[in-house]
Amino acid sequence: MLSISKGTPVEISITDSERGERTYTSVVEQLLDNDTVLVRTPTLKGERVVLPTTELYALKFECTDEIDIHRLSVIRYIEESDGQYTEFSLKGDWKRSHKRDFFRCACIVPASFSQSEFNDSGALVPVGYKDGIIKDLSGGGLVLVSDFEVSNGSLVFLTFALDDQKMTALGEVRRKSKNDYDRNFPFQYGVMFVGLDRNDQDRIVGFLYRQQTEQRRQDL
Repeated sequence: MLSISKGTPVEISITDSERGERTYTSVVEQLLDNDTVLVRTPTLKGERVVLPTTELYALKFECTDEIDIHRLSVIRYIEESDGQYTEFSLKGDWKRSHKRDFFRCACIVPASFSQSEFNDSGALVPVGYKDGIIKDLSGGGLVLVSDFEVSNGSLVFLTFALDDQKMTALGEVRRKSKNDYDRNFPFQYGVMFVGLDRNDQDRIVGFLYRQQTEQRRQDL
């Protein structure tokens, strides 16, 4: 029996090598049986997210000391007086892993980023900023889309604002994919922060907590 119950936080991810990764946060409404779970339909900027029944998903449940990871699909949608729910089949491959230090949250945050190089003094410096949008954020990294192409393994400088406070960070591009959902931003990157200050991590986590709280309030 899975160690999840009503109110258990869950990340809903759609990963595709061609279209990239999208991640949303929600909560479990009910574990119907060992093969089926009912999750409150996630929202983004106050709008419910349509999760196609033709896609495969990864659900990551935040349990006491672990996250259960599943490859599964949507069965159906259920409309109730108190909100909309999505029913998932849990049949398929799954595993248990240690809980991450940081939770993630889908968001839309304008950003700029730049490739880096070493100057004559041996310091790492930016070489020209390009526009992008952060689509997913955590205290450990982010997912960013842009029309500017960089290679996996690149170190990039990032600037963005959270609650009108400007932040700068250094990150390493860990994965790169195509973003077919927006022709203006055809490239999508998974970036891991490098040497991020603890105060900046706390600021990010606080921002995500407020975002998640607001999304859940709009669901009610």
